[in-house]
Amino acid sequence: MLKRLNDTLLTPLLSPVTIAFTLATMSLSSSSTHAIAEDKQKEKSVIDPTGLWKVNRFDIVVSIDKCETEEYCPTIHWIAEGETDVYGYFGPGKKERNERGIKTPSRDDILELCGSPMNFKMEPAGSDPAKRKGTIHISGWDMWANMTLHLTDQDTAKVNISKFIFSEKDTWNRIPPEQHKKYQRCQPPKRPQP
Repeated sequence: MLKRLNDTLLTPLLSPVTIAFTLATMSLSSSSTHAIAEDKQKEKSVIDPTGLWKVNRFDIVVSIDKCETEEYCPTIHWIAEGETDVYGYFGPGKKERNERGIKTPSRDDILELCGSPMNFKMEPAGSDPAKRKGTIHISGWDMWANMTLHLTDQDTAKVNISKFIFSEKDTWNRIPPEQHKKYQRCQPPKRPQP
């Protein structure tokens, strides 16, 4: 009889207590998950894109520095021996190539790109500070294209360049300081002035 009385008195009390405890635990778990997500978001926001980045679409290295005119100023830092495709994208436009009689660029023509800026204008893309969107000037084609850059971690950037039906995706990898000597800044050739 005492057991039945305890069950009768405690069961109505236990149910609300159990529900309250379960809800409190779920709330703490949700808060903890939200706090972890916020920490990851803050971690992404502190990613500094400055440094040397190996581009995979072309065999080149891009140096990203802070600058006065834009938030970041990327320049062509290094071009591998035998790399020619970069000239079609970031070399002079078709008119200038025709005027100079360049059908197939020489190594000296390609090295003219050393130190030249990769003109892109970027701004934050939504609430994720690791994502940027904007435009890039593809001088070899005489056009501006859409560009997105997403820093997925400290050493990796996913890049997408698109215009109408044209779209290219690439992954840029940060070059660690101990490998910088391997990618010495290239210099444009010294050519006689006309």
